[in-house]
Amino acid sequence: MAFYQAAFTGVYNIKLFKLVELETDWNKSIGMMLFNIIAVLTLSILQEGYAVPCTYPGLTMCDCIGTVIKCLEQNLTQIPSTIPKNTTGLPFQKNKISVIDDTSLSGLTSLKELILSYNEISIIEDGAFSDLQALKRLFLVSNKIDSLGTKLSGLTSLQNLDLSLNDISSIEDGEFSGLLSLETMSC
Repeated sequence: MAFYQAAFTGVYNIKLFKLVELETDWNKSIGMMLFNIIAVLTLSILQEGYAVPCTYPGLTMCDCIGTVIKCLEQNLTQIPSTIPKNTTGLPFQKNKISVIDDTSLSGLTSLKELILSYNEISIIEDGAFSDLQALKRLFLVSNKIDSLGTKLSGLTSLQNLDLSLNDISSIEDGEFSGLLSLETMSC
């Protein structure tokens, strides 16, 4: 049986891959056992090696996984300004970000997922999300947000919105009217 590394491109969650082949010849059994070990090690490298430390200035504490910049539990107090413009995902949960200003996410027109859950966000400036036309998922769980106004109105591609565990006590008329693609929302 031939084994091609490219056959597993895009597969990152395999914990164990085992090929079993009954063989009576001792030399072939040893060869197959070594092949199985190499296959498991190769898949482990693919899984673990895919996320690499970012080399972008200001993002060296993050992991880069393709076009996703992953900064979890890094005590960030603001969104770094050096995020590459082709970024598609920003999981930035469990930091200390308190403000999303009008330039924090500017130019990130390819961003599809923004996760800022478990931060300390209390202020979202007008225009903070204005460049995020491709955004499909926005998670702002467990922050200190008390109102949104029309700050989300330009997110016409947004499908999933989670505002759970915030300080929002009321929702004004028309607050979510511009969210034309919204499918699920939690408050």
